[in-house]
Amino acid sequence: MDLGPFGKLSIEASVDGDERFMCVSKRCTATDEPYRLFLEAEAVLAWRTGELIQNAFPELPAEEREFLLTGLTPAEQDVFYANFQED
Repeated sequence: MDLGPFGKLSIEASVDGDERFMCVSKRCTATDEPYRLFLEAEAVLAWRTGELIQNAFPELPAEEREFLLTGLTPAEQDVFYANFQED
């Protein structure tokens, strides 16, 4: 999934051959480490076909849902949003 300036997310259709799960990942520019989310394929399909992300993934914290929407890892979000905080 191409997110323009935020980079590309890699999506694996199964995890260790288990079709019930997907892995969404990218290399974090803030930490230079891989960042991965393991998600139920059924929830990904629901979200990608119109379900609100908070309904498709109620168990995920807001930072992980933001990663799926924007491609910003939690560490990148910290750096990005720090620029907008008032002194």
